[in-house]
Amino acid sequence: MTKEFWLVFNKEKHWTSNFLEPGFMHVSIITKSRGNFIFLNPIKNEFEIIILSDVNEKEFVERIKKNHKMLYVKTKKQKSFQFMTPQLPTCVSLVKYIMGIKLNCLTPYKLYSKLLSMKYTNTLSENILDVKEIK
Repeated sequence: MTKEFWLVFNKEKHWTSNFLEPGFMHVSIITKSRGNFIFLNPIKNEFEIIILSDVNEKEFVERIKKNHKMLYVKTKKQKSFQFMTPQLPTCVSLVKYIMGIKLNCLTPYKLYSKLLSMKYTNTLSENILDVKEIK
């Protein structure tokens, strides 16, 4: 069984702009369940969850990609519960946990570039089945 995710990389300026790659200040994640889109946004003081029903997938993605960089990631669904390893609770660590993947990256840009690099060098892991840049 597989799961589909859309990673949304936020370009908005933030105090972390001094340390992060331009255009990659934050990452949030979208997935689908029972025909609904579920938008998960881990931010510093809360975990925002928005459920959208009766949404056209193509129009939805088109609207988001106008202002954000996006990746489509297909993963193998986890067979059992996965404990979160001790790490900083950042948007990147929470997104990786939700997708059930283990990659050595701390920033949104490193996550983006590492996933694309795996795709283009044909080194996808056993959990990551596909990665596509949405342009």
